[in-house]
Amino acid sequence: MDQLRIKEYTNPKPRIIVPHDIYRYNTVIRKIKNGPYSTTCECLSHYQRTDTIYISSALMQQLHLQNNHHYSMRFIGDTCVITYTLGIFIANSRQLHRSAHQLKEIVQVGGEKYGFITYVFGYKDVDLSKQKIQAYQYYKQQWLTTNVDIPFVIYNRIPNRKLEAHHQIKKIKQGLQSTSIIFNHDFFNKWQVYEYLFQDNESRHLLPQAIFQPSEQSVKDWLNSTSIYLKPLQKYRGGEESYLIVKRKEQFILIQTDAPP
Repeated sequence: MDQLRIKEYTNPKPRIIVPHDIYRYNTVIRKIKNGPYSTTCECLSHYQRTDTIYISSALMQQLHLQNNHHYSMRFIGDTCVITYTLGIFIANSRQLHRSAHQLKEIVQVGGEKYGFITYVFGYKDVDLSKQKIQAYQYYKQQWLTTNVDIPFVIYNRIPNRKLEAHHQIKKIKQGLQSTSIIFNHDFFNKWQVYEYLFQDNESRHLLPQAIFQPSEQSVKDWLNSTSIYLKPLQKYRGGEESYLIVKRKEQFILIQTDAPP
């Protein structure tokens, strides 16, 4: 992966001009891709700055690129792919194993659709003094470990408030904030959101009926009229502990589901 500065030059043709050292190993470049934006292009070479790729104004507009900015690039087959790194901040390796299916989907969708190279890491994997992380990367159907720079964008996936309040996690998270953008900053408490929306007259009628810690009798009453979902209060494991209960005549069917409400 190369770090290259993009310089725009005025030209109506879809053309890129790459350093000669890159061109001689990638002479068949016919496409360029930036996230969801992709187009065909003509590729030429230059002998000027080895860290600069010149892109025509026609392509700059199509690909939504910024002039005079550094981008990470990979040359895959006949395509120049502009890539971005994303970090997923988790508690530890146990969470990786418990939520492997969900994390794998995030990695694959981000990589295949939007060109992200995604790294998963826990709080013990962060070296703030060196600005490095020992991260997990999903590659060829397996999780591999690698050492990389702390990503500029980080998705917080600490699974609950108890872990979020851990002094070491708070310390690492505070350090990450000094260099990176963190989104989903705090634990997403669905029940708090439900209560907030339920208090609003405009949104209340859109919400499904829900009971926090229902009694056994409440569950029985509901099952007489409808199917219900049961979801645990804690230790949510990516859907593997959520269930759908359906009544069929005089029998109840319990279905484990990966898509809880």
